[in-house]
Amino acid sequence: MNKIKRIFNQNRELIFRVIIIIVVGFGLLQLLNFIAKKQNEENANVSANRNATYDRDYEIISGSRKDNETYDEENSIIEDFLNYCNNKEFENAYNILSQECKNAIFPNLETFVSEYGEKIFFNKRDYNIQAWTSNIYRVRITDNLLETGSIGDSNYIEDYFSVVRK
Repeated sequence: MNKIKRIFNQNRELIFRVIIIIVVGFGLLQLLNFIAKKQNEENANVSANRNATYDRDYEIISGSRKDNETYDEENSIIEDFLNYCNNKEFENAYNILSQECKNAIFPNLETFVSEYGEKIFFNKRDYNIQAWTSNIYRVRITDNLLETGSIGDSNYIEDYFSVVRK
């Protein structure tokens, strides 16, 4: 018993340091686990909210719902345009554009192909159409998920389409 007391007394400072290091290390480990758990819960909530709140005919700006017939008609026009671009049928896509758009942005087919078609649709793309307000739609153009295997939202092009009725 005296040997144990003598060893303890001679190494008291070292023993206390080791105990303090173990307690601090354990406390840090618990803190990091708590932070990681909270972050995972927040990420799960954000992901669940993003999926739960997406409603394609809900106008984000005005907060109202689009008429189903109007939405389907305007959505069809945008889908036709995007499908033509995906299939490299740029002349058909160009013909869908309004005269105002042609005059202001793409005066000829070559400009449209070089400035829009080939820059964005150099390979097959997926898209997501969301009603924005009135006749304006937000379109997110992403890499094709089957080709890239990526499900991340970080690599997309956001564009706004206005459907003009003649």
